[in-house]
Amino acid sequence: MVEDTQLAESKSIHRQTGKTFYFATRLLPRRVRQATVLSAFSEVREEYGIPDEEVELFIDAMLTDIDKSRYETYEDLEAYMRGSAAAVGVMMTIIMETDDLETALPPARKLGEAFQLTNFVRDVGEDIADRDRIYLPLETLEAHGADAETLEARRFTDEIGDAVEHEMRRAEGLYREGVTGIKYLPRDCQLPVLTAAVLYADHHRLVRERGYDTVTATPSLGTIRKAALVARTRWHWLWSDDPEAVFETVSGISMNGDRSSAPGPGDPIPMR
Repeated sequence: MVEDTQLAESKSIHRQTGKTFYFATRLLPRRVRQATVLSAFSEVREEYGIPDEEVELFIDAMLTDIDKSRYETYEDLEAYMRGSAAAVGVMMTIIMETDDLETALPPARKLGEAFQLTNFVRDVGEDIADRDRIYLPLETLEAHGADAETLEARRFTDEIGDAVEHEMRRAEGLYREGVTGIKYLPRDCQLPVLTAAVLYADHHRLVRERGYDTVTATPSLGTIRKAALVARTRWHWLWSDDPEAVFETVSGISMNGDRSSAPGPGDPIPMR
């Protein structure tokens, strides 16, 4: 049985280490919100039948962070995100008791990757300073005339800005794919997940306002802005319970955008 002390301690950790995700998950129904607490995960895993593969992928990704700090290609980064982000999307979708898992899981993986890639483009400087990690693929940096050494020195250049923009556009392609799956979730989970997508995607606005410089400072959504986004999302949801339409309206990311503008694995990396 999950103890109240387990829940309280885990929520405290979650609140400190994942502020945007924590803010959004507060909107989930209690049955799901309590089940996501990691300190009680072994019981949750058994209760909901979470596949061993997803748990192992997540743990492997966390272990990767111990000895890997650079990613040569996007395919390398994507493999990491399969465990660090997509697996979380899978586990959350299972815990929500989604009826049509086969249909819901592929976009859930994409939405998890979108959240993760947003974090990476937002936290470039912070990841270097605090963790000595560069999550921007080195091939992306090279294609835009940038290099890891400049990032390691915490120096921002136009070339690095181009690389950040490139990966941010890739993330927006993942949002387009991921948001299409929200309608397959249980009704009481759709708005919270949609709100999470809006909150994460709004960081892109901040990154653009900074001219894609996330090296010298980390953009952050203030509490008032978060509350406003929650209110706007809920308002539009009342009038149109179409997740894709609401996401496009509130986030400003077109759901009908040219998918070719979001490069995929193996695609050539265009110069600006």
